[in-house]
Amino acid sequence: MNNRPLVTVIIPTYNRANLIGLAIESVFNQTYPNIQLIVIDDGSVDTTCEVVGSFENIEYIYKPNGGQGSARNYGFDCAKGKYIATLDSDDQWLPEFVEKQIENIEKYDLDFSFTNWHQSKKDGSTFDFLKSHASTRPLLNDLDPNRWIFPDYSSLRSLFVNSCVSPSSGLIIRKDSFVSKWNEDINIADDWCILLDIITSKECKAAFTFQKLWLKGVNDTNIYDGRKFIEIRKLLYVEDFGKMIGFFEKSLNKNELNVFRKKYFKNLIKLSIYEVKRPGVKSRLQAFKYFGTALREIPALTDRSSFQVLMRVAKKMITMGDQKEVPIINEIRG
Repeated sequence: MNNRPLVTVIIPTYNRANLIGLAIESVFNQTYPNIQLIVIDDGSVDTTCEVVGSFENIEYIYKPNGGQGSARNYGFDCAKGKYIATLDSDDQWLPEFVEKQIENIEKYDLDFSFTNWHQSKKDGSTFDFLKSHASTRPLLNDLDPNRWIFPDYSSLRSLFVNSCVSPSSGLIIRKDSFVSKWNEDINIADDWCILLDIITSKECKAAFTFQKLWLKGVNDTNIYDGRKFIEIRKLLYVEDFGKMIGFFEKSLNKNELNVFRKKYFKNLIKLSIYEVKRPGVKSRLQAFKYFGTALREIPALTDRSSFQVLMRVAKKMITMGDQKEVPIINEIRG
């Protein structure tokens, strides 16, 4: 055991007494022998403490509720390992998850690695996430679907600028590769931010495999899968994207930043339309707030198509106002 590098596994959790036992068992079932397991209870009011207490060799820390980023940071501060992994309390690792990743990270001196997973659906079925994702599907080798892929630095940047293709539960990261800890102001995309921090800080190295080595659970408490898409659009694609544009404005090149700006703009427009269709003055005011933010993005986007979209939506928003709300809309336009 002592000649294998220590891997610290952080499980952040909140009110998942019915699920966390399976996550813990999946860590104890790993073929890799040298693991420090830390459970950060982010203010649970259920029986999480009792469930965790039924296991041995776990460092359990209770803290006031502060969100998943805050919980992961608590765990990071207590981590003794050379490598860091964070497992969500409703997910499970297959037995070789850690061993196969550490083998490659050590052999090729990687900053991080990630694996494919069984993506659960609410009906109980699963699907192959990376095989179905537009960014990773072209990299699949049909002759050897379980091989490891080592993208060059340019490809790695492109992969993670366009999408976050690895949730936190699929990652193992070298501790000294962290540039900063998890951003506690981010609603959903804290795993995306931590990876972009690493990728944009230096010419780092990473690898991944299409082999499915973990199971992603789906339930009503998921910060992404458990929400309605309109909530995801607001929290991730508008609030988080707006913050990420500010965070990475100096570390992404113009074309990379434009990828974020276009997605941000697109979702601001869609939210404008969504809100203007809803009844009530409050919704209309929110619609114009989103629209105003989209308008401010136009100078950065500089493409004619975005401006044309904006004008069409403006016309639609104004003409959709009923007679009682027209004076308020006119006031906003003024």
